[in-house]
Amino acid sequence: MRKLLIAMVLVVPAVARAEHEHGMHSEPDAHAKVSVGAMAASYRSHLFEGEYQGAVVRASYVSRSFEIGASNALYRIVRNGKPDRGLGDLTVFGNANLFARGSSTGGAHVMAMLPTGDAMLGLGMGHVMLMPALWYAWTPDAGSLSVALGYSQAIGGGHVHAAHGGGGWPLVDPMTASEMIYDVTGLVRLDTGLHVGARSFGAVPSGDEVSRMGGALLLQFRRGRITTSVELQQGWFGDPFRVRGLASTSMRL
Repeated sequence: MRKLLIAMVLVVPAVARAEHEHGMHSEPDAHAKVSVGAMAASYRSHLFEGEYQGAVVRASYVSRSFEIGASNALYRIVRNGKPDRGLGDLTVFGNANLFARGSSTGGAHVMAMLPTGDAMLGLGMGHVMLMPALWYAWTPDAGSLSVALGYSQAIGGGHVHAAHGGGGWPLVDPMTASEMIYDVTGLVRLDTGLHVGARSFGAVPSGDEVSRMGGALLLQFRRGRITTSVELQQGWFGDPFRVRGLASTSMRL
């Protein structure tokens, strides 16, 4: 959901970080959910410059109190004019609603990135990343506001990140070996099922690496069991991507 997610996801995030779906208490019953998405981005880092595109698949099981699932992406990446293809890192996640009171909900989220992507191509970390977070969502009739604060840590210590020069990696979803991460998203309801909004996200590394911050515009349409989202991101500083776009459609089974 760092998920281009924008590039045209999500969602990645690594993110996939790419869907921002807190407030699961609004779903009627336990169910499975699947989503597919497309992303595209241009980027420039200290070693590489180019673009990437990706196709994302995400599947999860959702109840009123928790969600568990996994996602991955297939990428085409161009680095200094040389194109390559490959899978990204596999993401597995769990999300739990810890309280619900009126229009307010809150909970905890944990995500792990497993090294299925090629680290030499900039498609994977080359090691496991663990990312726990807390979130809060306020969902009045006019829209929603959600805030998430988390922490990312390379399993095995910071030395496993040395092959990346200590900086952000992979190219498609950069992060450092140890950092605080945050995400603030606001949506306004324009019509039944239609929302528009904005998002700010970033990370503050625990070491000497550069902090990252970016923003996005969002459009979401929900009709029955199907939700379609479009996001356009811009990196403000720290992130190698210039602009990312993401489009995804999810279906409740």
